[in-house]
Amino acid sequence: MKEMEILKKALNESKYTVVLGSSGLMEESGRPSMRKQSRAYEIEKKYGYSPEDIFSAAFFSTRPEVFFDFYRAEVLPGELKPGKSFEYLKELEERNLIQLIITNNACNFYNRVGCKNVLPLHGDVEDNVCIGCGKRFSADYIANSKGIPACDVCGKLIRPKVVMFGEMVDNRRMTRAINEISKAELLIVIGADLSSPIAERYVRYFDGRKLVVITPEGSYKDKVADLAIHQPIEQVLKELVESCTAR
Repeated sequence: MKEMEILKKALNESKYTVVLGSSGLMEESGRPSMRKQSRAYEIEKKYGYSPEDIFSAAFFSTRPEVFFDFYRAEVLPGELKPGKSFEYLKELEERNLIQLIITNNACNFYNRVGCKNVLPLHGDVEDNVCIGCGKRFSADYIANSKGIPACDVCGKLIRPKVVMFGEMVDNRRMTRAINEISKAELLIVIGADLSSPIAERYVRYFDGRKLVVITPEGSYKDKVADLAIHQPIEQVLKELVESCTAR
């Protein structure tokens, strides 16, 4: 595939490569984005509220029990396992072909497969804080709790430190993402097209050599990329890893 040759060449020549990973990676692992119409409909049918309503700070504050029923089932990974694409990204990172992964996924799959350099814009499901004493709790603690999870020290409510609908991304994380993208020679957008919110917010800061998009379905905005590969992500990354091994 000529596209793969171009991608491999760009990756090998780049001294600083940043990946912008989005919801398509999670979808391949079995968890479509809540912004996707079919999943949003299922959530509203199941809980009686839209994802935008239920996964919000206001809902968390006023109806925490319903919020946590939703959060355990729809946000925490549960039995979900990282797809092969995460493993391939880890291999590329280990070969020093990727220097940083920036993601809007809070599911911690990159870290679970062993990726070291990850910037989670929307936080991490592993980071949960007691609103009383500040003690931190794991995702497993939340998953295994009943009803409203409470701190085992002071009994106060535990707050997942993830960005909910309507909330702003932490300014320090946003600033770092902008700085990293600004200095990258190669930016690879994976799991989102250039019309997606994450791409529209951050790609504007890229002034490097090559912009690449890897996602099954593209948009008309992808034409501004130097290379757009509209194929299954796992297939593309598998081929890329294999070609890099053979060099």
